[in-house]
Amino acid sequence: MENYDKASEYMDVAANSSGTAVKKYEAYLDSIEAKSEAFKASFQELSNTVIDSDLIKGTFDAGTGLLEFLNAIIKTMGTVPTAAGVGGIVTFFKSLGEPKMTGFYCAYSLLEDAA
Repeated sequence: MENYDKASEYMDVAANSSGTAVKKYEAYLDSIEAKSEAFKASFQELSNTVIDSDLIKGTFDAGTGLLEFLNAIIKTMGTVPTAAGVGGIVTFFKSLGEPKMTGFYCAYSLLEDAA
């Protein structure tokens, strides 16, 4: 009972400071950092719900397989022929949706321009 005065003083300080902690926590909850963290948590939850993890795993597996395939080709043929082949494939796929300039189409467009 010799430290009862100190214990009583500490109880009063604790009782009066609880409001300060609540106010500081409320200020934090209203801050940009707290809002940002809440947004991140909600986005992660949405991502986990919408995007199936098997889809992500499959994408990584396909990418790994493609890289292993390219690595094997480069080891076999060398860098320059492989780069030329990949460039040709990319050019082919980029030109799939474009109209081709055939001789007939080119002559027709020239006649239209002349008229």
